[in-house]
Amino acid sequence: MLEISLFELAVRGVLEGFLFILSVHALSRTRISTKPFIISSLVIIAFTYLIRLLDINFGVHTVLNLIVIIGLCVLFNKIALFNAVKGAMLTVLMMFAIEGINVAFLQVLFKDDLITIISDPYKKTLAGIPGLILFGVIVITLYYFLAYRYSKNKTEEKNGETS
Repeated sequence: MLEISLFELAVRGVLEGFLFILSVHALSRTRISTKPFIISSLVIIAFTYLIRLLDINFGVHTVLNLIVIIGLCVLFNKIALFNAVKGAMLTVLMMFAIEGINVAFLQVLFKDDLITIISDPYKKTLAGIPGLILFGVIVITLYYFLAYRYSKNKTEEKNGETS
């Protein structure tokens, strides 16, 4: 079981939920609609918390979260299924890579004390914030360049403003 404390949920889970949905939008090159974006983000936060409470093997929770993210993006955010699957899988891979980099950095920084830090939920949550910030910067940048500017250029081409 990968229990998550309410502190972890409040500090990390909420922001991560919004970033995951935003990342799927960015990677599928679709702009967000505020209401469906907020609803699907809140639902993924709740589902992530509930899935982490289940007594399942490590890795299964990731697959279940992927299924929920894909379903939410298709149903609420009206993203095409292929784009939602691609975006969700790339988002999870990106998050795993960033977490790996963060843990490697923490290993170099704290050496033997890393086990003590990871065993304490408060310290573990705070130690994960640099990775979450990096993930946020990457996702927001991707959204701006892939989704926002892409759809803006597409709209201008339809209106005949650009040649």
